[in-house]
Amino acid sequence: MTTHSIIMKFVMINSNGEFVERTYIQIGTVMTRPEYRRRGLAGKLVKEIVKDYRDRCDGIYLFGNLSALDFYSELGFRKVFIALRLMSVRKKNCISTA
Repeated sequence: MTTHSIIMKFVMINSNGEFVERTYIQIGTVMTRPEYRRRGLAGKLVKEIVKDYRDRCDGIYLFGNLSALDFYSELGFRKVFIALRLMSVRKKNCISTA
């Protein structure tokens, strides 16, 4: 079984115009080898991560496969749809040391 997590810090501006720093944990790549599936191992792992970080961050999120939505809902996550805008960076604008 493997997983990884990323700690991300965001600075937001609240309704009073003040900068507020928030810390979020991203859980990613939760995978179980086929011969160990359906034993509750991934659920135990995610619950342990949530327990470890619950008091040290403002929120925990993940990007789950559509087939895993029910699994994550059972662990307390809720479905949120997010639209992302990506900035295109052309290679000629990047500095390379190679």
